[in-house]
Amino acid sequence: MKPEYEYFEDYLELVIQYGYITFFAAAFPIGTFFTVIFIAIEAWSDMFKLENLYKRPIPFNTNDIGIW
Repeated sequence: MKPEYEYFEDYLELVIQYGYITFFAAAFPIGTFFTVIFIAIEAWSDMFKLENLYKRPIPFNTNDIGIW
């Protein structure tokens, strides 16, 4: 039985990465290039994780889309 996928952990990684790159952009301009490479690797690893390690979310019926 595969565990259920948590979206918040992957989202938090990207938010922290964005914060670091905007905070240190003036001191380390080449960091944006490294960040693009890192995000590409992260996307590949997340794709592998979603396809092979976690189960698909179970859909359920609702009457409306809920509160926005």
